[in-house]
Amino acid sequence: MKNNEIVKTTQRENAFNRIMQFMIDGDITLTAPEEEILHRWLYCDKLLLQRKYKEEQIIEKIVDTYGVSKYTAKNDIYQAQALMGGVIKPNKKYLLHHHAEGIMLFIERCKLDKSLVYLVPKLLDAYTKAVIAMPDEINKDKMPPPQMNFFIIPGQQITVSKSFEDAIKNMNKRSSPGNHTTDIDYEEIDNES
Repeated sequence: MKNNEIVKTTQRENAFNRIMQFMIDGDITLTAPEEEILHRWLYCDKLLLQRKYKEEQIIEKIVDTYGVSKYTAKNDIYQAQALMGGVIKPNKKYLLHHHAEGIMLFIERCKLDKSLVYLVPKLLDAYTKAVIAMPDEINKDKMPPPQMNFFIIPGQQITVSKSFEDAIKNMNKRSSPGNHTTDIDYEEIDNES
């Protein structure tokens, strides 16, 4: 492999990683070639989602639209799938909402078409199940109660005061300046060594 080919391979991998970071965080600015690559990949993803075209037809459309070689177009399909697969994280609530919405739209279509009216009860049952499966908004991002952890060093004791006044006296006694060991100045330590 020549040095030129290694540099081009590294740039391609870097472009994929930068585009992935742009799609996830949006905290970087893409270069002009990276934006062109992203547009091609988004176009590929749009054609793949339509499920109307075979791979060869998608390759032809990319070649015609962007003027790239058929090998680049074929690679764009795989890169688009990898990008979208890594970026899109399935969200149960989001997916169930669209599923329920699709069922409701089909129910409305069945109500208008007399030959499909018999499907409405089954579709309403499916819609009800989809709505029940959706997570509640009330419990959204519910955090567990805070938990306090105390660690006791060997030789340390914990005493509990009998009253509030005793607790205040003990606190003041512990925080008084004479109760601490004498502090060693940093310069003294530095000079001794």
